[in-house]
Amino acid sequence: MTNELTEDIINLYCNENKPLKEIATIYSMGKETVRNVLVKNNISRRTTSECCELGQCGFEKGFHPKTEFKKGDVRLMGENHPNYKGGCIDKSTGYKLVNVNGEQLLEHRYIWSKYFGEIPENHVIHHIDGNKLNNDIDNLMCLSRAEHIIEHLHNGVGR
Repeated sequence: MTNELTEDIINLYCNENKPLKEIATIYSMGKETVRNVLVKNNISRRTTSECCELGQCGFEKGFHPKTEFKKGDVRLMGENHPNYKGGCIDKSTGYKLVNVNGEQLLEHRYIWSKYFGEIPENHVIHHIDGNKLNNDIDNLMCLSRAEHIIEHLHNGVGR
C-alpha cells in the first residue's frame, strides 16, 4: 500500500469522519484492511459513542435505539457529548493528532509552535496539568528534555 493511499485513508477517517465501511467501499477493500491501516499508524478506533456522535450508528449512549433515538437528534452530538475527544488519538502515546497539510502531527506541539514558533532542538512540550488531551495554550510549556524529566520526577506524573 502506498504512503499516499495510507494518508488518504487516515484523512478520511480522522478529519472527514468517514466510517470504515465507507472508506473500504471507496477503495474497494475490506473493512479489516482499513482497520489494519489505522492500527499500523497508531490511530485509535472510534468508540460507539463517537460513532453515534457522527450519526454512524442507530443509537446514542443513554438512548434506547427502538424507542428514544430520533434521526438527526443532536442533543449529545459532537462537542455536546460528554465523551467527546475532538479528533484521533495516537493509542501508543495517548496524544491527540491533527492533520496539517496531509501530515499527522501531535496537536500539542502544533499548537505551541503556532503561538511561539519552532520548538528548539532537545525540547519537549509539557502539559502542565498532566492531561495529554488538554492542549489549551495556557496548559503547554516548552522544557528541555532534562527539565521535563525533573518536572515529572518532582511531581510524580507519568510521561
